[in-house]
Amino acid sequence: MLKRNLLTLLLPFFLLVLCVNAQTDGIDKSVLTQIKRIYVAEDTSVLPVTKGLAKDLKIELEKKGFLISDTKKDADAILLSEISAEITLDGDASDPNNSIYYCKILAKSDKLIWKTTIKFRSKTNWAEDNRIAAKKIAEKLYKDWQKSAKKDVTKQLKLTD
Repeated sequence: MLKRNLLTLLLPFFLLVLCVNAQTDGIDKSVLTQIKRIYVAEDTSVLPVTKGLAKDLKIELEKKGFLISDTKKDADAILLSEISAEITLDGDASDPNNSIYYCKILAKSDKLIWKTTIKFRSKTNWAEDNRIAAKKIAEKLYKDWQKSAKKDVTKQLKLTD
């Protein structure tokens, strides 16, 4: 009974995530280097696990050199995030739970610029999971930003030859 109720509750969410993740064409990572200021949106989920994620993301992104905007109006892009989990309901509890974080960055025009999924074994509490996820998300964004910057430089060098 619990499994069925949980499945009924989570099925629409997973379908939404699948639809969002299926839209890979249209991502233009080449414009990552044009982003100067990022607005980190609060997760709109009603789950208490999302508390603190935006704050942790802001801290970690600033550590990587990104500028954080306090308003959408002043930002070049908006970072959105969603949290889900894989929870083991049956068994001997030897299978650990997994935390899954989905992040994407949209330009002001709502064009998808970047997205990532971070998945890891859950720790003792969600606050710790949020800190770990924020660090991993910031690292991934920074690496992708560096790749984009290298491509820009290479492209400009080819144009000047």
